[in-house]
Amino acid sequence: MIFQKEEQGMEYLDQDEQMIQKAVISRKRLVPLLVLILPCFLLAILILFMEGGAFPKVFIWLCFLAALAMCVLDQILKEKFDILSVTTKRVFGKTGLLKINSMDSPLNKVNNVVVEENIFGKMLGYGTIRITTSSGEHVFHGVDHPVQLKGVIMSEIQHNKEYDMRKQAEAIADAMKK
Repeated sequence: MIFQKEEQGMEYLDQDEQMIQKAVISRKRLVPLLVLILPCFLLAILILFMEGGAFPKVFIWLCFLAALAMCVLDQILKEKFDILSVTTKRVFGKTGLLKINSMDSPLNKVNNVVVEENIFGKMLGYGTIRITTSSGEHVFHGVDHPVQLKGVIMSEIQHNKEYDMRKQAEAIADAMKK
């Protein structure tokens, strides 16, 4: 096994295995969050200028800022710690910071790849990828260009099948010669 240290994590690759594509977790996922926050921000401003004591106004602003900071921090941490990669032999990935879910599946064990895009995802080019393997379903949110990544995965699955069939045909031909 060759040990390679990558930007977003560490992957272990076999000698004859190559990295095909590494998915990028998109910052564009923040756009819907910001669209949702704008009306809340306007409501907080409205409440600030309403009559009443100073304590409720400050409390509302602090709650609003804390919620905003937590949402943005959550999205930034997902971008930093979520990984999805495709190699010539397998698909592997990891999601989460405190509760880590990981997958490492050979290409021949991948049953299905589904792409989901909401309206913002379609407009901005990001979405969710669901990879179904023989061991279960693995979900990766906020992936840049998910349709393209699905194409890469499906293409590698096909290449892997063709390679296996060629090796099997060669083995049968060699056995028949003997």
